[in-house]
Amino acid sequence: MKQHLTKKIRRCRGMAVVEASLLFPLLLILTLGALEYGWMFVEQERILNACRQAARTAATANATQFGVITELTTLLNQDPSLARSRYTYTVSNVAVATGQPVTVNVSVNYANLQINSPNITELFPVPEAIGDSVTMIKEGP
Repeated sequence: MKQHLTKKIRRCRGMAVVEASLLFPLLLILTLGALEYGWMFVEQERILNACRQAARTAATANATQFGVITELTTLLNQDPSLARSRYTYTVSNVAVATGQPVTVNVSVNYANLQINSPNITELFPVPEAIGDSVTMIKEGP
């Protein structure tokens, strides 16, 4: 009787090893995907916050193009991953009349922001670039 139970326990252990070997790669891929997408959303939010702050500065009555660009690049360079990536920006209509829109756009190539190696992230659909645009109305004097 004891020998029969020993064989059954060994068989159960073998099944557990097979099940784990099938399940762990899937769990690893799901975990890496969650990390990659979480990282993408954090970077998207940082870009949005920098755009919003720069647009807020551009909307003030005495804003200058140089001042808005300086603030935008300072905010983007505070984030190490954005600072080393090649981001592009446009700041338009800073010197417009009161009540007119001012716009700040920022775009970053997502390949410069990835945290995983490119071989792993080929499994997940990621955008070519992430960015944001904020438009505000110019304030009066």
